[in-house]
Amino acid sequence: LSLGIVRLRTSRLGEQMLAVRANERAAAAAGVNTLAVKLAAFSIAAALAGTAGALKASQLGTFGAESFAILGSLSVLAFAYLGGITTVSGAMWAATLFPSGIGFVVGNEIFDVGRYEAYVGGLLLVATAVLNSEGIDGYNRRFIDWLRTKFGTRRGEEVKAPPPAAEGTPSDQLVGERVYEIAGPPAPHTGGPVLQTRGLTVRFGGVVAVDDADLDCLPGQLTGLIGPNGAGKTTLINAVTGFVPSTGTVELAGKDVTGLRPHRLAHDGLNRTWQSLELFDDVSVRANLDVAVRRLGVLDSFKDYWTGSVSDDRVDHVLDMLGLMDVAERTPRELSHGRRKMVGVARALVTQSTVLLLDEPAAGLDRSETVWFGEQLRALVDGGYSMLLVDHDMSLVLSVCDRIHVLENGKLIATGTPKEIRINERVIAAYLGGGGHHE
Repeated sequence: LSLGIVRLRTSRLGEQMLAVRANERAAAAAGVNTLAVKLAAFSIAAALAGTAGALKASQLGTFGAESFAILGSLSVLAFAYLGGITTVSGAMWAATLFPSGIGFVVGNEIFDVGRYEAYVGGLLLVATAVLNSEGIDGYNRRFIDWLRTKFGTRRGEEVKAPPPAAEGTPSDQLVGERVYEIAGPPAPHTGGPVLQTRGLTVRFGGVVAVDDADLDCLPGQLTGLIGPNGAGKTTLINAVTGFVPSTGTVELAGKDVTGLRPHRLAHDGLNRTWQSLELFDDVSVRANLDVAVRRLGVLDSFKDYWTGSVSDDRVDHVLDMLGLMDVAERTPRELSHGRRKMVGVARALVTQSTVLLLDEPAAGLDRSETVWFGEQLRALVDGGYSMLLVDHDMSLVLSVCDRIHVLENGKLIATGTPKEIRINERVIAAYLGGGGHHE
């Protein structure tokens, strides 16, 4: 049974369960049907609980309500917490130490600890809560990290973003030249805007956060969306991607997608990143991408469970394309802020987006990281992708975008090329200031 659970942990369903546990909102944006995953998790947990109950009944012989005394139930909870919750290895530690577990049986034979079960369990529970909330499994993981630091790769070592490509760098080393290595790159869309909103309005009670916004993103272009703090930029992205209720219409490549749930929009090719990253920090960079590229289906999940989970080729292509292959097996928390931003872009990109919405991806980056990041975005767009970029770094937006929309108090007040936006008097008064000196 333990081996079966470990196998589930490494299957696509297991990865999606971990993603939903870590960040349900980000999992939905990555295309995970969170409702189906939670239902599957509860069903599997119920099956395991039923199996445990059957084994307990077999052990007791006589089975009734009196078999589940309050102290016995608390003991189960205490030892589960002591082993370490949310991890398979923690559950195995708990099962070993729990009364009638192999560890307890051996200890009872040698030291006769059975009579002190409640006292020992209570003391260990208090000590765990105070000293190590992750339980015994937390000590194990820290010990493994220490071994890796001592004898292998230094897991805690921060991995910096590569510097911007120097002038004269061979073009085959640039991101744009590798876009087409991904199986089935996004096909050019020529039937009008790849993303279009008409009359998009978001209200929170009496507050109008986005007011009748008509926004177009053209195919193969990097479209900017700027505005002062509180203008409604993130709210607009949340409305387009289905995370807040709105009125009006949203069309994706000519298809009306108004009102679809976030994971359905992700399946249709409308993907996004988050201002606050929203990565799955407990799993590797590769697993972050695997979650987005693998779609949940009942038959596929069972097949994947029995045959084993194999990483999609697109994951390797995107990791290589964005310079993340060397950190693929690290967790995102070990990376520099700039590379964490690129993990968010990679997770959205691996789904072969029709259009990718970037919510302040350069926030928190230093100047060299911002320049490098902008080069990667521009190369991706030149390779055939369509993007909407929201950011406060005007030097970045004006240097990489093809067209720019300006939002003020929820209303779009201007649209044009970077040159036109620089000299637009209303934009200067509302946002840029100082006569449009941002070059």
